[in-house]
Amino acid sequence: MTKIFVIVSTLFISYASAQVRNSFNNLNIKEDSILASTNSQLSAQTFSSTAKIDGLIKSNPEKLELFAILEQSETPVKVLTEEWPAGVIVSINILRDSQGKIIYSAEYPTSESGDWAIGYHHYFDENGNTFAFKRAANFFNTECTQGIAKEQSLYFFKANLSLIEKRYGLSDENGNDLSKKKMCFFNYDYEYLIRSNNKELLK
Repeated sequence: MTKIFVIVSTLFISYASAQVRNSFNNLNIKEDSILASTNSQLSAQTFSSTAKIDGLIKSNPEKLELFAILEQSETPVKVLTEEWPAGVIVSINILRDSQGKIIYSAEYPTSESGDWAIGYHHYFDENGNTFAFKRAANFFNTECTQGIAKEQSLYFFKANLSLIEKRYGLSDENGNDLSKKKMCFFNYDYEYLIRSNNKELLK
């Protein structure tokens, strides 16, 4: 069975901040930064490719392969028929194309408190290189909204994580923009890794 290796040791290091955000990814890019496209045509093509994969997942959720990382183990186990084992600290979704190549992976750390939900999504091209990455986080306790804050960072890349564009959005559960709020706490800024390709997923 294919083994999937993910780095989870740094997922649970928390940094609390108000207004000013530090970077907490391996590319040293601030989470709330917006970087304009260096190539609008390539950016549009990349967005279209991510949307296509998202569409495949939405219309064919049964094609996702499910894995779990358990407590005191870094080797994921395959989950069949959504019967999740006890002690899951990270759940993983994998999507393959018709030739068996991995084109998408998502990692979801477990929130014991239920105060947050974060997903780290990689999109891979036909050569296995990362062409897009999305961090999507929903969380409470922000002080800039009474309900859920929804944060999304979307990165578009050329080869070797050469950045084309970075998009960012922060809104409440009704879609109202929160990015201009003077005070907003981010208590769940856990470090994460953006991989350059899917080779780290295979063994």
